[in-house]
Amino acid sequence: MRHRAVAACVAIGAAGCALPPLVSAASAQSVLVEAMAEESGAPLVGVFVSLLDDDGHVLARGLTNASGRFLLFAPRPGTFRVRGELIGRESRVSPPVALRAGESGRVALSLPWHALPLAEIRVDVQGRCRLRPAEASALARVWEEARKPMAVQAWAEGEGAYRLEISTYERDLDAAGRRVEREQRRGTRVVTRVPFASLPPEELLGEGFVRRLDDGGYLYYGPDATVLLSDAFLDTHCFRLTRSGGRPGAIGLTFEPVGARGRPDIQGTFWLDEETAALRFIEYRYTNAPFAEAGGGAGGRVEFRALPDGAWMIERWSIRAPLLARDHTVARGGDSGIRVTGIRETGGEVIGVSTLDRRRISRVERGSVRGVVWDSTLSVPLAGASVYLSGTQYGARTDAGGRFVLDDVPAGTFTAGFTHPRLDSLGIVAPGAETEVAAGRAAELALAIPSLATIRLAACRAEEAAAAAAEPAGRPVASAVLSGVVRNRSSGEAIPGASVRVEWQEVEAVQPIVRSRSRWLEVRADEEGRYTVCGVPVDEAVRVRAAFLTRRGEPVELAFAEPAHRAIDLEIGLPPGALADAATGASRDPAQARGVQGVQGRLLEHDSGRPIPTADISLRSGSGAVLASGTTDEAGFFRLQVPRSGRFLFSARALGYADVGDEVVEIEAGKLSVLEVRMAPDAFEIEPIVVTAERRSFHLEMQGFYRRRDEGLGVFMGPELLERRSPQKATDLFFGVPGVTVIETAQGAGGQSVYFRSGFRGDDICWPMVYVDHHLVSTGGLAAAGAEPRAIDDVVFVADILAMEVFRSPAEIPSEFHGPNAGCGVVVLWTRRGGGG
Repeated sequence: MRHRAVAACVAIGAAGCALPPLVSAASAQSVLVEAMAEESGAPLVGVFVSLLDDDGHVLARGLTNASGRFLLFAPRPGTFRVRGELIGRESRVSPPVALRAGESGRVALSLPWHALPLAEIRVDVQGRCRLRPAEASALARVWEEARKPMAVQAWAEGEGAYRLEISTYERDLDAAGRRVEREQRRGTRVVTRVPFASLPPEELLGEGFVRRLDDGGYLYYGPDATVLLSDAFLDTHCFRLTRSGGRPGAIGLTFEPVGARGRPDIQGTFWLDEETAALRFIEYRYTNAPFAEAGGGAGGRVEFRALPDGAWMIERWSIRAPLLARDHTVARGGDSGIRVTGIRETGGEVIGVSTLDRRRISRVERGSVRGVVWDSTLSVPLAGASVYLSGTQYGARTDAGGRFVLDDVPAGTFTAGFTHPRLDSLGIVAPGAETEVAAGRAAELALAIPSLATIRLAACRAEEAAAAAAEPAGRPVASAVLSGVVRNRSSGEAIPGASVRVEWQEVEAVQPIVRSRSRWLEVRADEEGRYTVCGVPVDEAVRVRAAFLTRRGEPVELAFAEPAHRAIDLEIGLPPGALADAATGASRDPAQARGVQGVQGRLLEHDSGRPIPTADISLRSGSGAVLASGTTDEAGFFRLQVPRSGRFLFSARALGYADVGDEVVEIEAGKLSVLEVRMAPDAFEIEPIVVTAERRSFHLEMQGFYRRRDEGLGVFMGPELLERRSPQKATDLFFGVPGVTVIETAQGAGGQSVYFRSGFRGDDICWPMVYVDHHLVSTGGLAAAGAEPRAIDDVVFVADILAMEVFRSPAEIPSEFHGPNAGCGVVVLWTRRGGGG
């Protein structure tokens, strides 16, 4: 459905409309039509009157005004009839009216109520689908009422009497088509009665409602009134009556394509009000569309509305198309592996109607979301939190009482979330809350930082939480939670990937023998060095120790007297450069980095994901020579280095598992390839071994993003991390980045900028340089020297950001981003428009 604006003359007074070209008022023939209610004689506004010649062709049309009148002009002398149509009343055709050249005539039309309301029409569930609605009386009655507003709307395409405010949007929903995950809107103003128009009927029905694009995607078209009223549509679709328990007070006229057309088409239902006979909306879905796996995910809806002068227009429309992806892990046994990952909805609506002199007639009601954000860890309202509807531009900041209001929100189901420095200090991401917004209503929403007890429970794996709630042998299982950060003793840096082991002795008395056995729990720290151990026993002395590569920290002994949470940071003494070696497989010194490359990863059980320790692994050349070998540790972790880059063969062997043999691995110079290898138990039918590697953007690869990230200097956020964070605006990406401060700017019209504490000089602020797709958009510099910040929120729309790099000090900044104010730090943004879409 394409957006089209049309302006033309329309009669809104009693006198009528200006004459078309080549017809003068002095020589034209005219008929003054007066429409009235048969039972009362009262004038009828909005009657659709048509001037017909002897063959029934329509020569002129219009809508009666508040006095029930409209002046029709005939293009030539002759004999004519006038037809009058109004929803809920029977149509009437006048007796013949003969007009000589320049003569005027008068026609009075009395329109009665329909004797049989639509509510009394019986629907046969076994009813046959008929090619033309006029073939059956009940069908003809319902079709006549559905046709009237569509005919008026099609006629109105050439008229222009109102100024419309139109909002169009594109939104992505979840796979169920319920929750809005992303939305972009834009508004415009046009002088038209028809804000949306489709392709010509012959083109749509001849080539199909779904077209393949050159890039492999598909374009879905929807019908407008011109299409639905066309002979081409009526000749290729059949109709039948229907009712639905989900549509109380409505009767449906269902249509579907006939014959094996073999091209994408539509089937759907016109829904009319039983009492007033007014057309409410049309809903449809696509047939013969690409990919049968999409099921009913592709379809659309068109809603109609009556304007004050009796004209009808499409008030709201939407088209939904499935977002598909292929899951190669299930593409077997006749299953194509194609899955619906989401729904993309494109549509629009008329949100305001005014006269040409800008007098407001009506405005569509929107909804709102209001509520409070609470900090349950401190039992206080959370002031200064940024509340947003995920994936949209709707956002607000909480006041001192934690209150917020989001106004002018369209109807839909959204996920609300919030950000705040308090979340970063706790090291958590607050869960989103689903909210449903309805027109003219305020949705109440309560958001909160969870209590510490809830945070501890969320940190534990589901199976550990279930075990803690179980009562084996009639005795409740009481457990505690331990968390913290693993740091390098010499520098204080966090150690990503460090292992944390909790050990204790479990004593079991089986008279007359008392036995003791060693028990342990082990977890691995995340990319920020944080760890959480769930299921720590109560009333037992435990020993906690951290390890990284071959280094172990000093053990910490403690005991829990009751189920509780305790935060303990652990330390490991590492030699200089050890963290850089672990992160990149190379030293910080580029000279030492040459020739160091290999693979690292984990060996896991295929179904359960449990680590496989003490497995033998190796890398061989194409000739079969073993270049590196080793064994996995207790966490299934391995690392192998080879003297050169190239293509190698990876093998793994473990007792009780089917061997992994000759898996091809690509290794680049100076880089470690990261693998996750799964082995199937030998006792079962061997499933394909899954070897996964990081999914990389070709654009970012060409721009050197991954190369700089692998060097271990700076803070990097790739596409997958940005997708998980769902930021509302660009500066939301900086929350949680150590040493970064987000600040309001006077120049940004509400936008925000950032500076780094490493660039903070005395009482002055040092603004960082900002690049977008390698283009310098802000030179940065000292505020005292007159440098002004660039509002990053105004530089780039957050939905366009593909990745981000942050360099907080000169020691981190790559040579390609050095500049006169690099000492203040550098921010590099990569966008989809820059080639990374």
